[in-house]
Amino acid sequence: MSLTASCEKTRSVLIPTGILPFVNFALYNFRMDIRWFSDEARDCSAEWRATLVSADAWQQIGQAGAAGGEAEGFFVQCGSVEGYAKDSGGAFRAAHEKIASDLAFDLGLPVPPLVLWEDGAARRAVSRLPFTAAFKWDHARQAPSAVTRMMPALTQAASAMVAFDSWVENIDRINGGNMIVSLALPQGFGCAYIDYAFSLSHGWGCAPANPTSIRRGPYPEEVIVDGAILAETVFAIEKLPSTTIEEIVRRIPDAFMEEQRRENIVASLVTRRDQLRSSLGL
Repeated sequence: MSLTASCEKTRSVLIPTGILPFVNFALYNFRMDIRWFSDEARDCSAEWRATLVSADAWQQIGQAGAAGGEAEGFFVQCGSVEGYAKDSGGAFRAAHEKIASDLAFDLGLPVPPLVLWEDGAARRAVSRLPFTAAFKWDHARQAPSAVTRMMPALTQAASAMVAFDSWVENIDRINGGNMIVSLALPQGFGCAYIDYAFSLSHGWGCAPANPTSIRRGPYPEEVIVDGAILAETVFAIEKLPSTTIEEIVRRIPDAFMEEQRRENIVASLVTRRDQLRSSLGL
């Protein structure tokens, strides 16, 4: 059954045969679940985590680059399921996006579910739209009353994402287009941190990663980081088994990333995980 068909048919968690099971963030005493997405996106997240390459026939909707961004991505649709596709650009970007999305899912962090897509000769990533009525932060911040309503919840998300973005060395976090928000969810606020193309081996290449020393974020920059949430997220990352990191990274197909680079990412994530607490001053 395809991703889109199963998402339309049921809200149960379906794990395809032969795929290693995902890790539940609750196992690591990470009490928060800050994946404030639509019910549809949340209900399909486990299956998108378990699925590596989509077999669905995605159709492009609209013009590439219309939503902005250097990658000139475009909206796609298959049945009633909508996503946003970006090309690897010959630089492992799609693989970076998939690795970050899967790690974030296991940790309960607000990065949308994502699958790889072999579109003919193109190697792409398709990210599930996390909610409707989405606004880039650069646009949302222009409405002060809305920002005031968002800030308590956004402080939780931004504080947690400091730990995650620092761990995976996301050098493109401070970017008004790389976080989207909504006030149209049943519970009110939703947010999603997007675009991990310039993370992981983008800066490391196939050499050992730099020590975890640069703090990424918070974003939005006006957030005052909640130290307790930051520490709780670091604890969850520390408790993420090395075997889970290996499973997430090593299953990336050769067509999207060569073995040497995958192995370097595994080793670098494990090393940086162990350095994260001290590098963030905790």
